[in-house]
Amino acid sequence: LDNILIGKYSGAIELGYYDRAYKLLLFPLQNITQPLTRVMVPLLSRIHEDKVRFRDLYVRTNWMLAAVTMPGIAALTLTSEQVVALLFGPRWTAVAPIFAWLGIASLMQSVSSTTGWIFICQGKTKAMFQWGAYSSLTTVASFVVGLHWGAVGVAAAYAISGYVLRVP
Repeated sequence: LDNILIGKYSGAIELGYYDRAYKLLLFPLQNITQPLTRVMVPLLSRIHEDKVRFRDLYVRTNWMLAAVTMPGIAALTLTSEQVVALLFGPRWTAVAPIFAWLGIASLMQSVSSTTGWIFICQGKTKAMFQWGAYSSLTTVASFVVGLHWGAVGVAAAYAISGYVLRVP
């Protein structure tokens, strides 16, 4: 939906910048979290009745995931201008602030994406659906608010809404 809104209200160029930034950040995250999910869901499902082992494995895995992903994401975020210039060239500098905001969002996402494991492994798919619906509505609302500032605003609003949803 973010792509549709940016394309409609900010135009194809802004959408291109946003898409480039999003894909650049999403690629490494997906290559870590998706294979990990294929391993962890069956493991956690087998031990879901042993709450202590389940919690221990889940927490240790999240700490390791954070240790692997967060330093890289932070470095890419802090050097977004240089990263974009190096990978795409000087004509793509408008991607850098979008990439930086999406990087801020990804710091939390790399670990929070694993909460689905808990719902699935414990058979709480209804609660997972409800949480997904609530977080989707909040995220869409943030896109609408951010549209006023174009693709950068959408990325910033997305990052902020992610923290509002997940930080107690």
